[in-house]
Amino acid sequence: MSIFVDYENGIIVARQNPSVDEKIGQVRTGSPSISAVQQSNGAVLIKYSAADPFSPGGQDLAKATSFDVNGTIAIEPTPAGPRVLTFIKLVRT
Repeated sequence: MSIFVDYENGIIVARQNPSVDEKIGQVRTGSPSISAVQQSNGAVLIKYSAADPFSPGGQDLAKATSFDVNGTIAIEPTPAGPRVLTFIKLVRT
């Protein structure tokens, strides 16, 4: 998953890498769920959840039952460039 934060325009873009099922010859991309809030110091806290679109029952079921990749990223602007802190929960398999 990739996350792009444009501070100047107030835009956040999240992109999930494609998944491939070689048995059926299909490629799919999931739709990550994200939410964000900006703190008074300019830092942006982003909560995210992403799941394999080929998960049994689909990605929505995987997200609802914690069979996903999820966590929180804090991106803080500094004079030297953005500082990133991540808090990631592990995927249950």
